[in-house]
Amino acid sequence: MTFLKCTDGNIKRICCSSLGKIEAKESEDALISVLTDKRPQVKQYAIKALGKIKSKSQSNIYKIY
Repeated sequence: MTFLKCTDGNIKRICCSSLGKIEAKESEDALISVLTDKRPQVKQYAIKALGKIKSKSQSNIYKIY
């Protein structure tokens, strides 16, 4: 999950997408931290990934964003 700390938005976005596709539940906290990124597309991919891993925080996140 080191790539989620990268400054390149495309790398962050792809990492979020990949974590969602493999349903990496252990990535939940890291994905939530990505929601502070200033780029809307990165946030969007993090929210989608949280949905795919069935995050307990998902319903609250949709209300916020």
